[in-house]
Amino acid sequence: MDVNTTLVTAAVKSQVDPLRKRLAASERQLAAAEGQIRELKSSASQAADALVLRVWRDSCPPLQELWAEANSGVRVFMGVTLGGAGLGTAKGRVTKIAVSRQGLTGVVPAAFGQLGMLEELHLGSNRLTGAVPAELGQLTALIALRLDGN
Repeated sequence: MDVNTTLVTAAVKSQVDPLRKRLAASERQLAAAEGQIRELKSSASQAADALVLRVWRDSCPPLQELWAEANSGVRVFMGVTLGGAGLGTAKGRVTKIAVSRQGLTGVVPAAFGQLGMLEELHLGSNRLTGAVPAELGQLTALIALRLDGN
């Protein structure tokens, strides 16, 4: 290698190395921002699930007794199961509602269609009326639906 080639190589390397470091730092910042976005989306989904349950509770007197609001929120509502750690996108989301034989009245809320991680819905043997909401068809995770005895 001649002297000119060595000088050019050294000059290019002196310009490329800082760019590589900046690129690596930007990639770390991007990964951190993506993690924060996932957390924000998860928190928003959890809050939306909680709102669906609270609105239903407020419209159904038997649920008002069954689900008295506590400081700990919907995670202590009897018959409601939330996704746990290690369950990916279901973490903290409503995955099961099992409130059969509770004397529930009214209709099955169309808003249940917003519970995107709901896998099981057990509302049998209550006094629910009306048609099954078409919105339940949006529940792609739903594997069990019990509405018998209403």
